[in-house]
Amino acid sequence: MTEPAIEVRKLWKRFGQVDAVAGVDLDVPPGAFLVLLGPSGCGKTTVLRLLAGLEEPTTGEIRIGGRTVASGAQGTMVPPAGRGAGLVFQSYALWPHMTVWGNIEWPLKVARWSPADRSARVREVLSLLSIEDLEGRYPSEISGGQQQRVAIARTLAPRPRVLLFDEPLSNLDAKLRVEMRAELLRIHRATGATSVYVTHDQIEALALATHVAVMREGRIEQVAPPADILATPATPFVATFVGTPPGNVVPAVVHEGRFWWHDVDLAPAGGVSEGERRWLLYRPEQISVCAEPGPRRVQVTLAEALPLVGRTVLTCWHGSSRITAVVDRVVRLDPGATLYLGLPDAPATSYADNGSQAGGA
Repeated sequence: MTEPAIEVRKLWKRFGQVDAVAGVDLDVPPGAFLVLLGPSGCGKTTVLRLLAGLEEPTTGEIRIGGRTVASGAQGTMVPPAGRGAGLVFQSYALWPHMTVWGNIEWPLKVARWSPADRSARVREVLSLLSIEDLEGRYPSEISGGQQQRVAIARTLAPRPRVLLFDEPLSNLDAKLRVEMRAELLRIHRATGATSVYVTHDQIEALALATHVAVMREGRIEQVAPPADILATPATPFVATFVGTPPGNVVPAVVHEGRFWWHDVDLAPAGGVSEGERRWLLYRPEQISVCAEPGPRRVQVTLAEALPLVGRTVLTCWHGSSRITAVVDRVVRLDPGATLYLGLPDAPATSYADNGSQAGGA
């Protein structure tokens, strides 16, 4: 088997009494585009900073290219410049007194490249990012999207084995974000560098990633290709966090061989013990809108009806539980309207109630 480009073992990072990263294990294959996805405060940026060498792990080990670059047990801490990794910051972090050319050339000067090699490499990455006409301008004279291209070019210039991206598109408007996503994919194909990308935007994650690591409270809940994350979410949190719209996970209890949610008889419990609690996953596209009460129909209050390319996404409330349905027509309803949502004969899957919380329930 091919050795992982990045190996993380039992990685912990504690700030005071807070475990920002709590026992992360991760293998990133060579050439992969891994996206660390999760809500604010889940630890994804801390993991990236640990990989970059900007933070020292409390315990655990990081290997890049087969070499240990950080180890709590061994006391190893290779500085950022010695890791063969390039970091693209959210804020671009360009030198304001240097031209585009100067910004891109600077890390090559620090690495003591010859003038001829520096010149050739700068021209190469200027061409790769399609910013040749900006080489003589200063950061204040170019747009945000152009500044981000320069920041990426500067990171690529020393030919790092690993590229690290800290929410690089968050400062761009919606149109530029779409354009830069396509640009990042093109750059990834052209360079073949192993990439780790942090975002809380799942559209970015699903568009860019070969692998997604969904994080929550300092831990990784699931690592898989995007299609697998959507098709078979491993936990209630993943099911309710990933997807547009995400899945509905409802708390159910077994009574007389059937799953019940409040007063709604949902489905046969399939041998699950009497009184046992489970989380049941219902996909939005499997839920129908009904005019009247009936079996497996839940009375809800409409919060929002969002038209979406000939379909409508309905967000509703049943008590304190949010339920989302997708219907294949345009529905015009006022917020506050009472509806009945019809659930399918059986949930898409069920999860043991191990104390974890689902985002939509």
